[in-house]
Amino acid sequence: MTKITYLAGPDVFLPNVVAHAQLRWRYAGDLCGLPPLNENAETASTELEAWQAIYEKDVAMMEKSDKSLPT
Repeated sequence: MTKITYLAGPDVFLPNVVAHAQLRWRYAGDLCGLPPLNENAETASTELEAWQAIYEKDVAMMEKSDKSLPT
């Protein structure tokens, strides 16, 4: 059974975050990692909308996860 894991940590600020997340979870076995990528912030029209979008997405990902794993 695959466990959904929310990945919390500073990795999201790396310039190549998507490639980094894919490489990291290639050998994760039965874990399905959910890295909090902030791609939805790019389409927000204001800074406040960007923070709200990031917050709401991350909270939803945490609630969906079986556990959290600090990176």
